[in-house]
Amino acid sequence: MQKFAHIFAYMKLPISFHDFDHVDKLGPGFIGLQLYQLLSVINAQGNRILENVELGIPSRIASSLMLFKMNGPLSVTQLGSMLNMSHQLMAHRIKALKDLELITEVADPKDKRRTLYRLTEKGEAISINLEEVIQKASSAYEDLYEEIGVNVYEALIKARKALLKKPLSERINQ
Repeated sequence: MQKFAHIFAYMKLPISFHDFDHVDKLGPGFIGLQLYQLLSVINAQGNRILENVELGIPSRIASSLMLFKMNGPLSVTQLGSMLNMSHQLMAHRIKALKDLELITEVADPKDKRRTLYRLTEKGEAISINLEEVIQKASSAYEDLYEEIGVNVYEALIKARKALLKKPLSERINQ
């Protein structure tokens, strides 16, 4: 694990999770900040879970790893498109996955100028174990949603779709 400390370092957020009162008092106009804080908590807790089960990966690359498992070889652009993330961010994720020896480069048989990436044997093995962790996490989230009275996952999808249909700027100018 020490060998890959640099990968984990840039993916962990140096933040304290004990006091959000000041953020909470800012009000609904700061939903983006609340989402960022929630993401920070989820990533930190996800990293602890993945460390406890000794998968040796940071939580922020789990989605990329699973997309390789589900789709086979992908280019940086394809992965970025699937995750709706920038090419630069995807290049960092690809580097992290390569450094962890979870993916390897392969030539695109249709276009020799393009590089594809596929899971290594190690990547395949970790993705199988990761699936089990994801199933348990999904159950834990269902319990959380019941506890707080809202399915956050579904609510976020609905909110994103609604804002794409009718942007915040239109909503403000009503």
